[in-house]
Amino acid sequence: MPTPISRGGAPDFEPAAPQPPQTTTTRRAETTTPPPVPSDLAGLKAWLRRDPSDPDRQATFKQQLAGLLEERQRDASDSAADVVYRNPIAGSYAITDKRKGIDIRLTVDDPDAQDGVQDLITITEAYSGGLPKGSGSALVIDILQHFRISLRPGGKLVCTSIREESTVRAYTEHMLAKGSSGDSAVGPAADQTKIGRFLTAIVSRLGLEIAGIEWPTGSVDQIEITATTRNTIHRVSSPRQSRLLRPPQQGTNAERRSPPED
Repeated sequence: MPTPISRGGAPDFEPAAPQPPQTTTTRRAETTTPPPVPSDLAGLKAWLRRDPSDPDRQATFKQQLAGLLEERQRDASDSAADVVYRNPIAGSYAITDKRKGIDIRLTVDDPDAQDGVQDLITITEAYSGGLPKGSGSALVIDILQHFRISLRPGGKLVCTSIREESTVRAYTEHMLAKGSSGDSAVGPAADQTKIGRFLTAIVSRLGLEIAGIEWPTGSVDQIEITATTRNTIHRVSSPRQSRLLRPPQQGTNAERRSPPED
């Protein structure tokens, strides 16, 4: 019979040592995770070409394609909502997009001209934001077409209040050379400047030919460049331009065009 544990004494038996918990090792089934479906159109087409006969792949392709098209339409709608055409006063027109930094403004000499055909169009602001090269001239054409305005063959297109750095430097060099020699033809030519090429592109898009691009002949407060067109139509890119570029007949009492609404 075991001896009772006395106060202050040691027990006559040892408690069982704690045992480590038993662990069971299981082998997980190895599975291969399929690569994600591409989210861009080119990658999605390439993904379908790997197994075009697979019905599940075809169904996934159609679903993804529908989502991409819907996203593009939504982006286009959001972008279009940011573009604002304005006609604040008669003869003044603009297109702006604050999100993209677009600000194109122009004036015409006769806002009530028949069919909107003008002898003089003056561009006062020309900022195309971060759009690709050549977008500025396309935006000017966009304004003209939106408000049904065009330039008469033989008319003038002027860009004024020029602040573009390379063109300002060229004008400064031109004026210095002109002051030294007295010859207005010396120094950098206006048609070789960035603004000169900008005006050339607009005239070309209008289907007209350049007769000359010149610096201002007299003293001016602000730098400007004038493009004069030939009295012929070089190319017509659309039926609308064909109608607008047609010089109005003399001696007719056709109804005059009202200024566009805002």
